[in-house]
Amino acid sequence: MLLNQRQRKVADLIHKKLAGFFKKEVHDPRLFAVVLTAVTVSSDLKRARVFYTFLEDRNLLEIQKTLNKATNYLRCLLAKVIMLRYVPFLLFCYDTSIERGNQILCLLNGLSTSRRTIDEGL
Repeated sequence: MLLNQRQRKVADLIHKKLAGFFKKEVHDPRLFAVVLTAVTVSSDLKRARVFYTFLEDRNLLEIQKTLNKATNYLRCLLAKVIMLRYVPFLLFCYDTSIERGNQILCLLNGLSTSRRTIDEGL
């Protein structure tokens, strides 16, 4: 329980700091539309999965490569502002939850349209 709470606190701190870095420190125009959605940390606090999405239509592979190249720079920035024995290795993962949510909304809208059509026919 205590470890899970520690993991959550570290993940929240990393999320907050990285989001700030993306606003102020990262000047790559390919990353301007990137939004960090969540961070999870391993039980030993040595690895962090950083989930992201982007606001505009962008090339996913290009953004993933750019984020992978920026990993060491971002870890150096993190090392300056967080007090941990180890700065976690950052693994960037595209967050598909927004797309899945949109698909579910479309399905639900389709159901309500079908239901209205059936109700009107009766």
